Amino acid sequence: AYRVLKDPVLRAEYLLEVSGGESATQDKSVPSEFLGEIMMLREEVEEALADDDPILAVVAGSAINTDGNKSGLTVPNPKAQAALLERVYRQAGVTPDEIDYLEAHGTGTAVGDPIETRAIGEALGQRRKTPLLIGSVKSNLGHLEAASGVAGLAKALYSLQHRHVPATISMKTPNPNIRFDDWNIRVVTEGYPLKATGTLTIGVNSFGFGGANGHVILQSPPSTGEKANAQTDTRSLPLFVSGADDAALKAAAADLAAHLEQHPQQPFYDIAYSARHRREQHRKGAVIFATNASEASAQLKTYAASDSHPSVYNGQRLENAQGPVFAYSGNGCQWQTMGKRLLEQSDVFSSAVENVDHHFKQLADFSLLEELRGNNGNDRFVQTEVAQPALFAVQVGITEMLRAQGIRPLAVVGHSVGEVAAAWACGALNLADAVGVIYHRSRHQGLTRGLGAMTAVGLGGEEMEQLLREPRFNGLNLAGINSSRGTTLAGDPELLTRIEVELEQRQVFFKRLDLDYAFHSPSMDRIEAGLRDALAQLQPRASQLPFISTVSGAEIKGERLNAEYWWHNIRKPVQFQSAIEDLLDRDINVFVEIGAHPVLRSYLHDTLRDANKEGAVFKTLSRNEDNAQQLTATAMEIWLSGVGYDLSRWFPVSGNFVSLPAYPWQRQKLSHPVTSESYGLLARQSVHPRHC
Repeated sequence: AYRVLKDPVLRAEYLLEVSGGESATQDKSVPSEFLGEIMMLREEVEEALADDDPILAVVAGSAINTDGNKSGLTVPNPKAQAALLERVYRQAGVTPDEIDYLEAHGTGTAVGDPIETRAIGEALGQRRKTPLLIGSVKSNLGHLEAASGVAGLAKALYSLQHRHVPATISMKTPNPNIRFDDWNIRVVTEGYPLKATGTLTIGVNSFGFGGANGHVILQSPPSTGEKANAQTDTRSLPLFVSGADDAALKAAAADLAAHLEQHPQQPFYDIAYSARHRREQHRKGAVIFATNASEASAQLKTYAASDSHPSVYNGQRLENAQGPVFAYSGNGCQWQTMGKRLLEQSDVFSSAVENVDHHFKQLADFSLLEELRGNNGNDRFVQTEVAQPALFAVQVGITEMLRAQGIRPLAVVGHSVGEVAAAWACGALNLADAVGVIYHRSRHQGLTRGLGAMTAVGLGGEEMEQLLREPRFNGLNLAGINSSRGTTLAGDPELLTRIEVELEQRQVFFKRLDLDYAFHSPSMDRIEAGLRDALAQLQPRASQLPFISTVSGAEIKGERLNAEYWWHNIRKPVQFQSAIEDLLDRDINVFVEIGAHPVLRSYLHDTLRDANKEGAVFKTLSRNEDNAQQLTATAMEIWLSGVGYDLSRWFPVSGNFVSLPAYPWQRQKLSHPVTSESYGLLARQSVHPRHC
């Protein structure tokens, strides 16, 4: 392709060939559509070089033909074979003298070999200054029939890689019908070293029954040299390993551990980079963090020999992973001193909470930082004006920790108060404005304490609404539709008790929430004016990623998250099920619950199951499990799920390609059962007819 592009005469000849003999244009230029194909070939090589892809060979040319008129099924046509060779090398702009070796089809028959060698000699050998080296892999492997061309191609690729042609063995008495000297060809009967530098060119013949002929020209790839190694310090790097099942994963870990021990000269940065960016990621995966090959090998060996290892993180890849969605949980997930250990263990988390606290202290008379540390007293989370801002601070901290791990959401959704953190995460509210919303929202809702209560029920929205139509339950409100098996009621505690008795008789799950409030009900009406006034100056911006509203159950623009929206966020029922269905309609199926304890997980699984979609729901923190190790494990599970994430923190530049161990196949013996119908044919001893 390069030669055709550069040489106008060759371009004209090539055009004549591919156009079936039509005349080329007077200026011998190539039509734009044909030139585009040649340029595309050139760009592919340049892109591969730029990406540091391992290039086994460059296909300089290929062609097929058939004679269309045979004297016998197994009798080749030398003229058709010779015409093919002349055409493919002329098209590629490769002269016969530039061919370093030709891998022949090599039928091994008294008829086929003289015909093929004659075609090679007449088309190429006789036009060379030195004999053309030929051979065939069939002398080493036997005739592979349908796989013969692949075997010849593999031999050619290895010959390019090692710049050495293996011997064609067992040719003790040459076929007398092959005129080696006249055709200027020679069989490589002993291992032959090719030239040490420069471009190598190897042709590969492959023929089929009925006169079908094929030929491909391979050339050694351009040499780019190794890039300077990017690792200059002892930073911890992620090292990935995967397998189709657990057994393969353990075997892959053991093989990689052995490779690390056997190749101490390979830079660990390049190994870690290649393991992630140059390998297929199978269904089962694991990732470790290590600063060098020795440390990584020790971890992998221990993991491969046992069921688990504390520093090895496991996960499972989804077939069509899309996401993640950050789903911010609402009331009910908070607990005393949530996030306290993260404040001590994570600089990212503590810095994020400090930023929230900086804005919050300008509005409130207490510190969220001290609240999470447990220094403000006990049992304060019964006050929603304390619990909501504290939860918001934890959610901001978790989000920043995930971002530091390269995990960024494809969309966001929030349940009730969780929408405030979601609005900040999507960019519709800056941190100061989001803190203002959480402060005023919680402060005004705090004024409604004692006006009602809430109960979670294991029914869908339609079933719940039908029950609420009964006059005896007048005054109760549907506060949230979370899934086909989850709703929330709000209203007078006595009425809630009445419906709970009915639910118990029907054997329907219910749970009275530990709240002294009736959110998303008429109990909130008295705070509408105050909330709207407090947030009147709010100026939301366009969101940077989709914000799926649980007020409307669909995506809304960030500019609409004004005072009116936040009033509806308090007053209207939570449309969580509709919001998740909207996301599933976008083929998003990976969710991360951002909160102090997983309370949305069952609703998300319900909706995935109803949509008959495979998906994954990851938790972040759990009650009394708020350490950095827990969050790192979640981040690694997200990594291994197959969604997109950014590893530039660990791999700021591309590493050199490193050849790593091949996939460890888990082999099985699949014996065909012997039945009365089969008469044991597969178990019989095979005897060649000649010996019968």
